[in-house]
Amino acid sequence: MHSSTGLSDVVPKHGNIEDLSPERTGPESEKSNGAAGPSDSTWLQRVQKPLLWLLVIGYLVAALCHDAQHALPAVCLAAIVGCCQLWSAFCQRTGQDLDQLLAWAVVPPRCHQPLLWGSVLALLVVVLVLAWDDWTRLIPAGGLVLLVFLTWLCSAHRCHVSWRPVITGIIIQFVFGLLIMRTSFGFTAFQRAGELATDFLSFANKGSEFVFGERYAEFFFAFKVLPVVVFFSSMVAVAYHLQLVQAVFLRLGWFTQRCMGTSYSESLVAAANIFLGQTEAPLLVKPFVAKLTQSELHAVMTSGFASIAGSVFAAYVAFGIPADHLLAASVMSCPAALAMAKLSFPETELSRTNDLQELTSDGSRNVLDALSNGAATGAVMAATIAAMLISFVSVMAFANSALEWAGSLVGIGGLTFDLVLSYLLWPLAFMMGVPPEECGKVGLLIGEKTVLNEFVAYRHLADMANAGQISRRAEIIATYALCGFSNFGAIGIQLGGLSVLAPNRKHDLAQLALRAMVTGSVACFMTGCVASILVE
Repeated sequence: MHSSTGLSDVVPKHGNIEDLSPERTGPESEKSNGAAGPSDSTWLQRVQKPLLWLLVIGYLVAALCHDAQHALPAVCLAAIVGCCQLWSAFCQRTGQDLDQLLAWAVVPPRCHQPLLWGSVLALLVVVLVLAWDDWTRLIPAGGLVLLVFLTWLCSAHRCHVSWRPVITGIIIQFVFGLLIMRTSFGFTAFQRAGELATDFLSFANKGSEFVFGERYAEFFFAFKVLPVVVFFSSMVAVAYHLQLVQAVFLRLGWFTQRCMGTSYSESLVAAANIFLGQTEAPLLVKPFVAKLTQSELHAVMTSGFASIAGSVFAAYVAFGIPADHLLAASVMSCPAALAMAKLSFPETELSRTNDLQELTSDGSRNVLDALSNGAATGAVMAATIAAMLISFVSVMAFANSALEWAGSLVGIGGLTFDLVLSYLLWPLAFMMGVPPEECGKVGLLIGEKTVLNEFVAYRHLADMANAGQISRRAEIIATYALCGFSNFGAIGIQLGGLSVLAPNRKHDLAQLALRAMVTGSVACFMTGCVASILVE
């Protein structure tokens, strides 16, 4: 079990987003102050935040008076930001951080095991209650247990497994799913978040229409889906430049570390993978990648394989995949990835990255520079996606034709690559709770995702759903199970990205890559099992 540090070890005591960037000192800072003296500058700093909050509160009151329901998301967002600001001010005044204030709530080591197994018992009771009216829900519950058992059986160090991160990760995943799918508040919140995400991403259509003309939607994928990737990449780059991304995921990483007992580096990367890609998330701990233990390196890679990037999330939404389920799958896969990573490759070394003292910036000079850099990155990503799809779909067609020809030579008609995949992965789909008559279809999608990529699989799923060839339940389970970069092509992407950050770890990365990819797939299948247990 790792020793852990508090959020204050990484975030400055002031806790503000601007505190994450280096302070400007010397002649440049004095010059930027202009004619204002020290007293004027201090006075301005003291009143600017209260004045800003007064303006925000006045605006929100006016919005609530005009349309309370429409203004509710803005009020909630302002409340969260305000609480963070008040908390930062409180910590600054008292000189205490969250770890010190919650020291009374720390569970004694002797209570860890009883608490863990008590939580497992409570989880079993909840599953039985959910399955009381529909005993088929026990099938994905058994599938979840089987996935955990098989991962333990193939573990690199079975005798060194620490069950705290494993059990805690599964429980957190289940609790997230329970809140999202079984509570009106959670369902409404994620449904609303999905609608907001869809509305936000639809602004890319304006750029597409301007560049390609009014009939751009006739070429759906090239001129409607891929431009969304460029737009979202630009917005992420701006948020990264403003340190918003780092500030959010520092707190999510701290929460994950405290709950699961994992090191800060792997917890931070796992949390960041909820929205960032498998090559972008490790940049948050760039100076420390070379120091990661093998178990931490495996956890970082597994988290990348078990999640999708925000940019491709935008493309899947453009296909017609429900945004709320994609968001839920991304959140639920975070603890599942860490849990399975620590089961597949337990920690046997002492972590040297628990005390992260800095975060990297993107190197952009200003917002416009970040926007242009993000657009350039998104353009490369969109072109790569298009090239991969052209290649993979063509190869798939060739494989189908070749197998059909080979089958015809021995009197077997209709033999295709799709058919082989659907039969091979039928048991896995059944284990996740897919109705037996649709296991072949979902098995095919899982095979396409693993052998080709998730882009092909989600496009095929969208086509099936639009044509009415798949039930709503099977569609939801497949949406969760496919939500990850765990395919053979992504291994090369991960090796390339991480090798640049830590050239001295190339051998370790190559050795861990296949295991991490399989473990990431297992985490996705676990998310599918949990969704199958909970979906109504």
